[in-house]
Amino acid sequence: MKVKSKHIGFFMQIVFILLTFHFCLKFNFPSSLKPMQVVNISFDILGMIVCVCLYLSGCLEPKRKREDVLFGISVFFEAETLFCDASSWLFFGRAEYYVLEVMAYSLFYLSSVLMPIVCWFYQMEVLQVRDKSKKVLGTFFIGIFALYVISLVFNAFFKFYFVVDDATGIYSRGKYYFLSIIPVFVLFVTILVHVNLRKANRNIKYAFLMLNIAPYIGSMIQIAIPGLSVTYIALLLAVVVVHVCVQVNLRRKLDVLQNQVLVAQIQPHFLFNTLATIQALCKRNPELAAKTINNFSTYLRGNIQLQHEDLMPFSEELKHINVYTEIEKLRFPNISVEFDIQNSDIHIPFLSVEPLVENSIRHGIRGKEDGFVKITTYSERKFHIIEVQDNGCGFDTETMIPEINKENSSHIGLKNVKNRIESLCNGKMKIESEIGVGTKITIRIPKK
Repeated sequence: MKVKSKHIGFFMQIVFILLTFHFCLKFNFPSSLKPMQVVNISFDILGMIVCVCLYLSGCLEPKRKREDVLFGISVFFEAETLFCDASSWLFFGRAEYYVLEVMAYSLFYLSSVLMPIVCWFYQMEVLQVRDKSKKVLGTFFIGIFALYVISLVFNAFFKFYFVVDDATGIYSRGKYYFLSIIPVFVLFVTILVHVNLRKANRNIKYAFLMLNIAPYIGSMIQIAIPGLSVTYIALLLAVVVVHVCVQVNLRRKLDVLQNQVLVAQIQPHFLFNTLATIQALCKRNPELAAKTINNFSTYLRGNIQLQHEDLMPFSEELKHINVYTEIEKLRFPNISVEFDIQNSDIHIPFLSVEPLVENSIRHGIRGKEDGFVKITTYSERKFHIIEVQDNGCGFDTETMIPEINKENSSHIGLKNVKNRIESLCNGKMKIESEIGVGTKITIRIPKK
């Protein structure tokens, strides 16, 4: 059985955590460790568990984009850094594990440079940067990493970054330790400036700025509390914040795209009916046809102006309803539309009440001699209320409502309005109906 490459990092992180617990038990954890070692190792283990959860959530996605892959790689290197940090604290002062301690510190230094580079590529993918700066800076960062790897190899002989005493197992910084910080500092400063110059969603931008500032905050805490190691825990928290912001922003983009599709599905019902009405009027009443065309053109102009807005004033929706009902009254003079507007200080999704009125006329009252639709708005303590009520034929709610809520429902109008009310203004739509009596639809929108 072939193992998918995307699962390798996840399995390695699981192994890391198990090995850490193994060494903890082997060293009679925590009795054989100093309090600060216990604190640092606990932070690292907690961080690795968070990394596993983040990586696993990405692996469960059926289709992963390039930015998801880069995020998974950055999480993996973050987990590797935490594991190396935990290992170095476990091996500290234990000469019998001298080789493992040197390896742990070497990998720690390596990951400290590799992590921001991967984060930078992730940022560029999220921000959709496609200009020359991405290639130039990418080459620059990879060059820094290559030089850093070479310097770590030389450190094994010249001990200018760090040294581990083979007799005592005690780690200490080398004479030129500051050189190991310079590449990390250059990387984060370059990324910080580059991201700040980019045009992006404000929340995304702030999240990435936090990602680049977090290591410095963690370093200052470490300076204030000697022995405490929280730099990469601070970086992990920033990674989590970035992940949440990116997912929220992606969800908003999907909502906008979905709403545009929903509006496109709603509009044809009214467009086709209106054109058919105008065609009929042209033969028997040219003056009324001209008036209807004028009203219809006003309606279309309103669509063009408002279709890119998430929410619109209820007064604008009323204009659409009036245009629609005037045209429908030409086709069905037996119907009437009543308005009881007690509260107009409401913002709603574009074309969210008009389709309900249209639905009442088309499927409820246009076959009745005294059919009517009543639109009512009023205010409660925490909600704006909009009601659309008719005296039409009604329907069985026990069978109809589950049908409306289906993924591939044929009742496009009601389902689309319901979805848009919920996604754009956190509202709720309730349907009540009785066969032979009529239907009442209530929209409840929370007050801001």
